[in-house]
Formats: sequence, structure tokens, C-alpha cells
Amino acid sequence: MNGVFLQGGGAKGAFQAGVICALHDRGVVFDVISGTSIGAINGYFLLKGAYDEMKHAWLTKSFSQEGVDIDSPIIESSGALEVLSGVREDACDPSVQHFYVNFVPVVEQRLHHQWADLVPLSEEERFEIIRHSSLLPKGIGEDPFDGNYNLQQATERFKTDLKDGLYDDYKLDGGLLNNAFLEPFEENKMDKLYLIVFKTTFEVPKYIIERYDEHEICLIASDIQYEKTDTLNFDENFLRGNFERGYAIGSDVSIE
Repeated sequence: MNGVFLQGGGAKGAFQAGVICALHDRGVVFDVISGTSIGAINGYFLLKGAYDEMKHAWLTKSFSQEGVDIDSPIIESSGALEVLSGVREDACDPSVQHFYVNFVPVVEQRLHHQWADLVPLSEEERFEIIRHSSLLPKGIGEDPFDGNYNLQQATERFKTDLKDGLYDDYKLDGGLLNNAFLEPFEENKMDKLYLIVFKTTFEVPKYIIERYDEHEICLIASDIQYEKTDTLNFDENFLRGNFERGYAIGSDVSIE
């Protein structure tokens, strides 16, 4: 059995999609998926076996930022969910036995890490959890796509707003607490575990290293030097370049 972990990283998910498509073209089949944020969105394409649709989405579309509510404290992933709606009615890939997505409920000014297996759920429930997993906090009155958005300032403002109870009862991006969401693979041992991440400095959790032999882990990291703002960089040229680089790396990585 093969497992794949899809890290969160916003627009950098184009790299992830390129790797996935390359592995698929080489005959790699995934039985268990875990995804965070954009990893959950790409994971839904895998759940549906919609590799061509995923490739088309990243290469020909800048996920729409229309509908950003300036007066809201969150950034919706409505553009990405709209793209996913194109494969919503498709049957699931029978190879996928589990698809785990994490998210962060806020209760009394505190963040809590949770996850769910989307395979047994309805499409409405799947979409709702994927939406939560990619729901990023932002300052009220700020436009994250106006070219002046400061992620460091936004992080500090989130801490303040969190203490003020602004996010109580929200369910937010899973990456806020765990962007190395590998817990599903601790008990459910895979024959091969693929990790598709965005930094060469990514550290595999100790509990995974202790559970797997070295040859059972395939760590695939981007070699692109990202800026902090690239998480929200949905420029079509940026997406295409990341996808193509991901495909090239995925085509060369050892799958034995």
C-alpha cells in the first residue's frame, strides 16, 4: 500500500500537483492520502481520480480571488472549491481507502487540532471539511491580494484577535497547528510513504522515522526558493512554473 502526505502551502500547491501527476504517469497508485489546506484540495482530485482535471486547473487557471470579503476575518478558498466542483459528481477512485484532512476548531480562544477521514462522508461533508482546512485568518478590513499584505503583521494580529474571542466557533486552516499532518500513517503502516513538501529543510516527525525504514519513505521537496508572500501568489506564470518543476522532480524521483 502507498500513502501520500500533501503539505499545506497555498499557491505552492502547483508544485505539489506537478509531482502528483508525474507519479501518476509513472504508475504510482495511492491508497491513503493525508492533506492540509491546499493539500486537502489537491487530495480531493486524487480521491476522484481526476489527475487531468487537476493538471488543467493549475496550468490554465489562476484560482479566482473574487468574493474576498474585506470585512471578514478569514480568507475563503471559494475559488479553489469552485474548481473542485467540476469533479464533485465523479465517482471516487476505488484505490483510495482513506483520505484524511485536518482542521483547527477554535473554542474559547484556543486552537484544537482535529482531523477526519473523508472517504465515508457525503460530498457536502467533504467540501465543508476541505473548506475549513484551507480557511486562513486575516485582519478585518484587509485585502490579502492587494499587493501590500504583510503576513508577519497578519500573524501578530491573529494572535490578538484570537485572544479577543474573534475566532471562537470558527474552524480554521489545519496548517495553523500541524502542517506536517502525518498522524494517520503512524498506526496505519504503509509499504511506501510519499511526502510532498515545499522546503528542503522539512523535518520528518520522529514518530514516522521510528515507524518506517529509510527506504520506505520518499521525501519529495521543492528546490524553488519561495518568498513568504508566495503562499498567496496565484499568478498564472508562477503556478505554471511550479507545476512544471514539480512534474520534472516527480519524474526523476526513485519509486522502487
